[in-house]
Amino acid sequence: MDVDITIALKKYIRRTCAVLFILIVCIFYIIIRTAQTNDAVIVVEGQIMHRIDNILAPNSGTIEALIVEDGGFVEEGTKLMTIRNTLSDEDLFRLQQNVDLSKRNLEQLQNGSIGSAQRSIHVDENNRDLLEAQDRMERMKSLYEMGAISAAKRDEAIANYEVIKSTSSYSSPVSMKISADAKSIEVAERQVKAAEDALKKAKAGTETVNIFSSKAGMIIELPISSGDHVQAGDVLLQMNIAEHPWIEAEVNGEDVDKVYLGQLVRYRLARMEVRGTVQEISDMEGDNDRKRVVISIPPDESNLGEDADHIKLYFMP
Repeated sequence: MDVDITIALKKYIRRTCAVLFILIVCIFYIIIRTAQTNDAVIVVEGQIMHRIDNILAPNSGTIEALIVEDGGFVEEGTKLMTIRNTLSDEDLFRLQQNVDLSKRNLEQLQNGSIGSAQRSIHVDENNRDLLEAQDRMERMKSLYEMGAISAAKRDEAIANYEVIKSTSSYSSPVSMKISADAKSIEVAERQVKAAEDALKKAKAGTETVNIFSSKAGMIIELPISSGDHVQAGDVLLQMNIAEHPWIEAEVNGEDVDKVYLGQLVRYRLARMEVRGTVQEISDMEGDNDRKRVVISIPPDESNLGEDADHIKLYFMP
């Protein structure tokens, strides 16, 4: 009976030693593997970046109602503010001038005497081209004053007139009159109506314009307040677009050479582990020892309502 107990005890000891040996080997393996992994993984901090959208004033006016606040998050199509149109005396004078010029242009087209005090030109009857060139030149001058054409078009008409004039022979006085075509008169009539409508609308001064957000995002700068006067093109607000954000990080020292395009990067967003890849690597301005690295954010995680600083990034080997 004692022999059986001894044999059983020896078997137990041998098994225990074997288990302990395996356990020790596993522990050493885990320690070594962890040390190797820690040496290979690059850990840096990054920041979520967004495209910035500037909302501009479509025209001059006064902020009648400001609905959003700095730092607020807005969805696509959200009403941001209301602007009441206003125009300065200079703007009204310019609009009135456009009406006068457009009416003068129409009258001259209808009378066949485009913008010239000297409409009876002493030319040979065969020199009709000269009179037509002068008519076009005067019409282009009027349209340029209205802002309907560029200076290049006006100068082209003047140069064409001068060329024809230099090759024309003057002889017996002949008074000629060129009738404008129906299409030119129709265009001039539309210009008169458009100029008059613009002036009428400006004088009314009661129109309001609602400004809406074209994208979802967070307002990061709101330089205006209710009651402020703004000019056309002024920045009303800036916002970070929520769609398609990315992460930027700086990598330096020995880690610069360990980062490559397509490299897997692990990080956490909203307490969830996320995996992205290195999309772009570029030099920092004036420093070749540092790299700017862009890391992707998966589409499922891209609709973020808040910025996130100090994101821990793990660049996998």
